[in-house]
Amino acid sequence: MKIKRLTLLPGLALAVSLASLTSAAPLTPATCASLAGSDVNPGGMPVSGSLTCTSGPLTFSNFTYTNNGNDPNPSITLTNPQPANTSTDWFIGFNPNLTGNTAQDLHLTFEVTSTVPLLDISLFDSGGTPPSGISEHVCNSQGVDLGSGACTGTTLASIGANDVAPRVVTTVPASSDIWIWKDISVGAGGHLSAFTQDYGVPEPISMTLVGTGLLGLGLLRRKLVK
Repeated sequence: MKIKRLTLLPGLALAVSLASLTSAAPLTPATCASLAGSDVNPGGMPVSGSLTCTSGPLTFSNFTYTNNGNDPNPSITLTNPQPANTSTDWFIGFNPNLTGNTAQDLHLTFEVTSTVPLLDISLFDSGGTPPSGISEHVCNSQGVDLGSGACTGTTLASIGANDVAPRVVTTVPASSDIWIWKDISVGAGGHLSAFTQDYGVPEPISMTLVGTGLLGLGLLRRKLVK
């Protein structure tokens, strides 16, 4: 009986070790909607301290912004509530909170990674007092310069929206990792209360068909090899 008890000890130690590893696993990023009202990067620069959140297959991270205008206390918060998401469009909303009697300007960058290909991007100046507008560069995974908006690698798209033309949609080469740079401007007496951006992805049925097709080709190849 003593021998049996001794042989159980290694197994018990292994179980305890596995439990401790499980408890130490990193937490899944919170959904962007649950973080509504949070400053996307307290203090602006540097990137350290920036929040990370998810919206469907998308993960938003590395938020940072810099004040290029006259607002002494600029901030960018996630808007509340978030727009409704669909199976092919996933949103994130912002409130740049720029107000005052003089023109203001703020640069914002962040990274978007996705478990499915990103196909298009829609930018919407969804509310505020004119004049206001947003100019934007979409860069590949190599990143973007916060000050100039110049892509470190490849520029995938350049778009803009304002209170006159509030919504714009552009297609991008299928990507799973991109960087967004925004130049947010508000004229004297204006206020941009909110803007949203949605990211188009393939329909789930399309992804299923693609997967089925690849599986079929693999089986056909094995058959031909035999």
